[in-house]
Amino acid sequence: MIRLELSGKNFPVTARAARISSPALRIYPNPSTHGQLSIDGASAHLQSGALELQIQDAFGRTVVNRKLARVSFPYTEPSAAHLTSGIYTVGVRVHAAPMQYYKWIRP
Repeated sequence: MIRLELSGKNFPVTARAARISSPALRIYPNPSTHGQLSIDGASAHLQSGALELQIQDAFGRTVVNRKLARVSFPYTEPSAAHLTSGIYTVGVRVHAAPMQYYKWIRP
């Protein structure tokens, strides 16, 4: 019989999660009755910079995919007003930070 001991004494941790400082973002209004989708910083106002935006419907289909080189914040997505009612997943990447995902409701 082999007994595996995972106390950490004999098995050093080989990979640690790197803490990447990504800007705190918020999307609003949520729910959006008029289809307006705005993106801004939650704690501090963001400087202008690159923005990648992906909006997916409840089935995982990408309905909006934008890569903009220079955006000033707060940013309002013009094509969000044409989306039908439903629950969407909004992915936002600012500068070179990791993609952040949010749930957005369009009643």
